[in-house]
Amino acid sequence: MEKDAEFQKRLLATFTVEAQEHLKGITDSMILLEQVAGTPRQEEVVEAVFREAHSLKGAARAVGRSDVESLCQALEGLFSALKRGEVQLSAGLVDLMQRARDVLARLLVIQAAARGEGDGDRRAIAEELIDAARGRTPVAPPGAKPEPAVSPGAEEPAPPLPSSFMEDTVRVATCKLGSLLLLSEEMVSAKLSAGLHAARMRELREVCGAWRKEWARVLPALPSASVALKRVAGGREDTLSPEEAKAVLKILEFEQWNVDFQKSLEGRALNDLKAAERDSRSLGGMVDNLLEEAKKLMMFPFSALLEAFPKMARDLARDRGKEVHFVVSGDDLEIDRRILEEMKDPLLHLVRNSISHGIELPQDREAKNKPRRGKLSILISPREGRAEVVVGDDGAGIDVAQLRSVLPRLGIVAADKAAEMSDAEILPFIYHSGVSTSPAVTEISGRGLGLAIVREKVEKLGGSISLETVRERGTTFRIVLPLSVATFRGLLVRVSDRLFALPSLHVERVLRGRWQDVATLQNQEVIDLEGRSVSLVRLWTLLELRAPEKLTEQLQAVLVTVGEQSMALAVDEVLSEREILMKGLGPQLSRVRNIAGATLLGSGNVVPVLNLPDLVKSALRATSPGAPLAAPPAEVQSRVVPPARQRRILVVEDSITSRTLMKNILESAGYSVSTAVDGLEALTMLKSESFDLVVSDVDMPRMNGFQLTESLRSQKEFADLPVVLVTALGSQEDRERGIDVGASAYIVKSRFDQSDLLETVHRLC
Repeated sequence: MEKDAEFQKRLLATFTVEAQEHLKGITDSMILLEQVAGTPRQEEVVEAVFREAHSLKGAARAVGRSDVESLCQALEGLFSALKRGEVQLSAGLVDLMQRARDVLARLLVIQAAARGEGDGDRRAIAEELIDAARGRTPVAPPGAKPEPAVSPGAEEPAPPLPSSFMEDTVRVATCKLGSLLLLSEEMVSAKLSAGLHAARMRELREVCGAWRKEWARVLPALPSASVALKRVAGGREDTLSPEEAKAVLKILEFEQWNVDFQKSLEGRALNDLKAAERDSRSLGGMVDNLLEEAKKLMMFPFSALLEAFPKMARDLARDRGKEVHFVVSGDDLEIDRRILEEMKDPLLHLVRNSISHGIELPQDREAKNKPRRGKLSILISPREGRAEVVVGDDGAGIDVAQLRSVLPRLGIVAADKAAEMSDAEILPFIYHSGVSTSPAVTEISGRGLGLAIVREKVEKLGGSISLETVRERGTTFRIVLPLSVATFRGLLVRVSDRLFALPSLHVERVLRGRWQDVATLQNQEVIDLEGRSVSLVRLWTLLELRAPEKLTEQLQAVLVTVGEQSMALAVDEVLSEREILMKGLGPQLSRVRNIAGATLLGSGNVVPVLNLPDLVKSALRATSPGAPLAAPPAEVQSRVVPPARQRRILVVEDSITSRTLMKNILESAGYSVSTAVDGLEALTMLKSESFDLVVSDVDMPRMNGFQLTESLRSQKEFADLPVVLVTALGSQEDRERGIDVGASAYIVKSRFDQSDLLETVHRLC
């Protein structure tokens, strides 16, 4: 018991820090949202804050913080309505968001024992958010100021949360500190050597001063000696005066001394050069070793991240009525702490997806001759100086046919094009925001955000992700990550007289050819590479730089691969590969399109480091609007916007109280609602009237909700009619039965939230 309590305490501490990071992301995005309101960037910022709220909701659910989870759910509903264009951004709406953020901040500092303290504020603000999502935009009072972030009755503000995971204190193995101390001590010899070099350079300066003095002593005699020597050489005289002879002798003596001095100076310079080169090599090794040891202080084993995963997987599997054997291997591999922090959400999403969508129910697995207990594994291993994380399950695999049918409904790819695409071409769309193959929207899945977040996070870290799936065999995600975010190998290229660095992680090879061999396929330049056609993109065009006045005969390009997408980037010149220390661009330039950061060369030149995932996305948008990673074209977007007509909903519920409540909720959201007392009455009404969606209870006389749904799915005219089951039957068997008979969503009344219902209805309509 004490061990469990200690574990829970550590879990909550980790959540507290993680929550603060998500809260900061929400805060920053809300501030930016005010600045970009009404501009093309508004959609991008709304998407960003939507994802932060979604991630915080998932983290809160994992530690049982239902108060934080419910408020995030209400926020998600509002951001979702903003994304779909169902509500418009206004000063009143921004003020409401900021007040919700303040309440959320107060909830995060409330201890578990006093959690009920903020319930009043939370419920009130959640209701306002739900109303706003329905289109009732609040009006900001003139001169209104945000309320202070202090709980009612509190004497002083709660202490601030730590800014990041384990920032204030860290535990470091003594062996690491010992190695670092030894290297630091070795640096003392480099310090002494540098001091000796400085002393020798001072001596050299003194020697040069003596040479100047000697030269100054001879210099006055030079004019007269020169005139006398010219006179004798011209035959006008054959003798020199004693003064002239003395001057010439003095110059000749200096010349002899100067030869000896020059030899001595060259010898000293050569010795100092050899010593400097020796010290440079020694100091370079010391600095490299010191840097490596310093990096190790930032390295943590994967086990620090995965500590809570087994319990989370077990609880989630039990909630879904499934049996899962969770295996972790290689978690002693150490990786940069900053990468671990960023990878928590992506791995959490992958584990949830495997349990929720991949691994089947025990009875279904037995019917397929599989063990009752599914297997979910996370395998970590070193790979060519990087870390490979493999998340795999032996479940049903991704239903590519279902994915193919989802894309046209979301307006991402036209139906005829989706039908022509191969499975390999269809699969990358699983990462597209909003795409989900879940048969129903539940409290933990079906919104299509998870894999989009995974890919975004991995690429942000300079990593790559690939997907393998076999129907009825399982799904495997392979993530390759750098071990550290400090330095990496980069390829230096010249584009329009400017230098850029490309991370070698995404570079397959350097290509050389002739421009006359470039072909055009479907209005896109391509080159032949060992029998396959690869898209060619002119990097100067992509970066909006001045194009070369005249192309040379020789083509130089860099073949890059991001995820499943490969393309050749044409450049003016490929220079060299080198180690790069990348620096951020600062808060003023925190997100520059196509640029990841900058590095400083030994020459002192500042060189931008290109963001290859961004470049690939930009290229695809420019060349093929329907390709993976690209935004849907405007004409497609216009087709997926709901028409202006009022949607009609049929509510089927035998309880008059529940029926009235549901009717009021939906009518308040702007829907036209009719009601029926059981399944038979609903069938009769559906045959005589047209409805866009059915919301039904399950436990009803004459014909229950399961029978109603099954009957509708058996009739061709109702096969695609969305059906939402809202019921008190919350067991896993009931939920699975609802999905089996064809329900589009299944909402349990014990966890009923108006925002869940409205968001589900909005999505399905």
